[in-house]
Amino acid sequence: MFRELTKSLAYLATLQRKWSLHILFLLHKYEKMSFNMLKKTIRPITSKVLSKHLSQLLDLGLIVKNIVVEKPLKVEYYLSEKGRLVLSYMLNLAGIFKEEEK
Repeated sequence: MFRELTKSLAYLATLQRKWSLHILFLLHKYEKMSFNMLKKTIRPITSKVLSKHLSQLLDLGLIVKNIVVEKPLKVEYYLSEKGRLVLSYMLNLAGIFKEEEK
């Protein structure tokens, strides 16, 4: 149980970083996005910061990186099943707090 709790804290730590939820919401909204499309949509994020956040989300299994072999080479990011589930929990949590404000 302690191991699972530690892992869930790693998820929460990543999700509370500045751009992580923003990236997940965008991937939910648009389904698939390229690195450049994410960067243009999340201004003023830098390439270095975006790359770091994408790597962290990939490591946690919340997003998937798909390399499309065509010319030119294309890389797409999208939510994994786990990412969809975590995002749905976050939306439910947001709904609970919204109801409390009424």
